[in-house]
Amino acid sequence: MLPVPSPSMALVSRHQVREGRAPLQFDPAPGRPGEHPGMVVVPPDASVEAVAALVRQRLDALPGRRLATLVIWCHGEPGLLRLCDPPVTIDRLGPWVRAWAGRIDEVILIACRVAAIGTAREVKDGINAGDIDPAVARSPQAMRAMVAQMDGNQFCSRLASGLRCRVTAATATQWNFTMGGIGLPSYPRNHIPDFEGEVFTWGPTGAIVGRRSLPSGRMNGDLHNS
Repeated sequence: MLPVPSPSMALVSRHQVREGRAPLQFDPAPGRPGEHPGMVVVPPDASVEAVAALVRQRLDALPGRRLATLVIWCHGEPGLLRLCDPPVTIDRLGPWVRAWAGRIDEVILIACRVAAIGTAREVKDGINAGDIDPAVARSPQAMRAMVAQMDGNQFCSRLASGLRCRVTAATATQWNFTMGGIGLPSYPRNHIPDFEGEVFTWGPTGAIVGRRSLPSGRMNGDLHNS
């Protein structure tokens, strides 16, 4: 597991909570009754703008109005986060940048393959699965644009440079199950599971400043895959 510097905050998609993949609790303390301190469950229909405003409100309430660590825990694909509706892509980062720039030291993305580079095959698979408009396949220009958007390196780099902070994300599928069961997360206070696969960190200029390789799908001593 990885310790998370405080003050910290976690944005968790409701899907992850239902699947038992949420952290136990995070600092700082403010939250609604019944909500873990510092952990905010994002409704499935939340917009990028709504999430931007929510985090900005929490930042304004902090001493110094600054956050050490923001953890975003949701499903992901190359170059996008399924935290909001529609998903957060590189062309939808504007509201977050305007609301949070210069006020967060590090963003940690616990999402499958968000740092990976997508391919045309994955776009076609998305079309076959009904996640992408079939019209994309009929337009070479639209296909190229869709593939270009699935660039996890560019997505994370743009987020890091826009917020002027570090961003850490992985290229592999993340198997971050807890042993507590659905809705009963079991991670200790201010800890998150380690990553799987290739893990990159982008610095405030958007350049890659760190890289490490970790096993994929291993079982660690905490009885969850990480």
